Amino acid sequence: MKKRILAIILVLLAIGAAGWAIYHFVFSKSPADTQDKIYVQLVGSLQSYGGYGNRYNGVVDTQKSEKVEFNTSYKLKEVLVAEGDHVNVGDPLFTYDTESISLEIDQLNLEIQKYNMEVETNTAQIGELSKLMEKAPDSEKLDYSTQIAELQTDIAQKQYDIKTKQAEILKKETSIENATVLSTFEGTVKKIADPDALISGTNLDSSGNPDNTFITITAEGDFRIRGTITEANIYEISVGERVLVRSRINDDQWSGTISSIDTQTNETGNQNMYVYDSGSEKASKYPFFVDLDSTEGLMLGQHVTIEPDTGADITADGIWLDGGFIVQDDPDSPFVWAAASEGAPLEKRSVELGRTIEETGQYEISSGLSRNDYIAWPDSYCREGAPTTSEYIIPDEPAEQEPDMVFQDGI
Repeated sequence: MKKRILAIILVLLAIGAAGWAIYHFVFSKSPADTQDKIYVQLVGSLQSYGGYGNRYNGVVDTQKSEKVEFNTSYKLKEVLVAEGDHVNVGDPLFTYDTESISLEIDQLNLEIQKYNMEVETNTAQIGELSKLMEKAPDSEKLDYSTQIAELQTDIAQKQYDIKTKQAEILKKETSIENATVLSTFEGTVKKIADPDALISGTNLDSSGNPDNTFITITAEGDFRIRGTITEANIYEISVGERVLVRSRINDDQWSGTISSIDTQTNETGNQNMYVYDSGSEKASKYPFFVDLDSTEGLMLGQHVTIEPDTGADITADGIWLDGGFIVQDDPDSPFVWAAASEGAPLEKRSVELGRTIEETGQYEISSGLSRNDYIAWPDSYCREGAPTTSEYIIPDEPAEQEPDMVFQDGI
């Protein structure tokens, strides 16, 4: 009996030892001993987010503009300026065809002469009818009186028509005097509309409504930035907020203040404006405006980016990381988990920290890391020498453990 009990104990001990070995081999190996890889990101790609909050696209716009309308009742004779021309106050812009206006004035004068002749004729008839009515019997006087009243009404109408035609002549004579339309604004001719489209009513504004604007003149050197923001993040900016404006083609930057946010204008259909915001294609977009401290070096229509001014001079040459990437258990020896290239072994890389942006939790990396390095988010899986990948892999869920074996008497 004792031998049987001893044998059972030995079997149980062997099974337990084997189970522990299997568990340790399968579940306790580090990533460096298996094919599991640590997900890393290119440091340079992290810089595309600026490291300093949301970024919005914008375009250099003018503060002021003058819209010169076209009188569609007249014909155009000549356009005296071209798009891109500089004009001063008083410079001629275009002229109307005064010959056609002169012909219209002549026609109006003929009509006035005709009315005057009809008034004279009716006045003479009224005099004759008045004499006849004095001699006529009482039974016929009513008929004469009716005829006189009709002639007096016709005279009053003709006199009214004469005054109307005279007003039209005065207006057209003024048009001849002002046939050459002069600029009341100093700036650059930004746009000249098609005169045929103006006359036909097919010249439309950005909202699709008929527009009689013939020439648009914009002020020079008085720029502001017109940005676009979606309904999803419109509450992230506010009037009076300081912002940085950056060139999209070099390191130039400007500073300014958000002066207004236009929530009444929906620019969803405007294909010329873009938003630095993924997933916002279907969101409504609204313009906001930035007044600049200086406009030196800017060009009208230049595309730029707009971002909150955190007070730090972050340039394209700097490296900035979210504080979560940096292990600072020892404040004197901060490090990151990095790899020299995609697929290279993971290493503990000492770094030197520079400036800090408290509002966003960003740290400047003064040394120890380049834009071509790869970096991992520090967690318990990070190990020296672990393989890396830039393709994010969703970890498999751990397999369910087999139930413990139960040994019964007699086995």
